[in-house]
Amino acid sequence: MHVRVFRLTKSATQSGSARSSSWLVEPEYGSARKPAPPMGWISAQDPFSSLQGVLSFPTQKAALAFAKAQGWTWTIKNPHEHNKTPHNYLHKFKVCRSIDEEKGVYLGNSKP
Repeated sequence: MHVRVFRLTKSATQSGSARSSSWLVEPEYGSARKPAPPMGWISAQDPFSSLQGVLSFPTQKAALAFAKAQGWTWTIKNPHEHNKTPHNYLHKFKVCRSIDEEKGVYLGNSKP
């Protein structure tokens, strides 16, 4: 069986980073998902499809060790790291312009 090892990204509607530090192991589907004739529910013939989002590990090494112990092959999807520059509250009110008082010329890109 082939699995995908990845780390969750944060939701677009959330500002926090909860649940983005754990690594997940999810099986790739062996069969196509199609509606069942009696009820119309989507189902798969693969018994491992119920493992989606269940196998969570604190580190990538732990996730790979588990997959190796099960005899599974894997693909690692590394997350894109975002670099956030920390700012404090006063940064919102910082005056970013220089004025030459004698000539009345504004230095920089902003005018008052």
